[in-house]
Amino acid sequence: DREMKIAALILLSTLCFAEDIPDWVMSSILRVETQSYYHNGTIKYVDKRRGAHGERGPFQCTKAAFNTVRRSGEQFWMVETDTKFADTIARRYLHWLRSNYGREDWYRTLGMYNAGPNRTNKEYIRKIQNARNNSKP
Repeated sequence: DREMKIAALILLSTLCFAEDIPDWVMSSILRVETQSYYHNGTIKYVDKRRGAHGERGPFQCTKAAFNTVRRSGEQFWMVETDTKFADTIARRYLHWLRSNYGREDWYRTLGMYNAGPNRTNKEYIRKIQNARNNSKP
């Protein structure tokens, strides 16, 4: 009985994260946050600054967002030094936002990515829309 409950929880968590994130979403975040982009499947990390509130990495992940989706052994500094890991964390956080705060359109999710759960930043959404429309590196 206990094993069945554990298996059901694993299946449920897998289903919550089964939705694919559109390429334009990830590309737009990269462009807006650090002028970075994907090239042949890897991230070209351009502006390697830290954000005004301690954000790090190509997706400018916050410590709070990281702590929301981190797994055992993962360290916040890794989002700055490992672009694949940064991509994974950004995707996990986007999935977390969508599964916990409704499945509205992607622009609302991206507004929450920037402003925090259940809040949005209209200026950020406008920047994302512009990045999506001008997606070439």
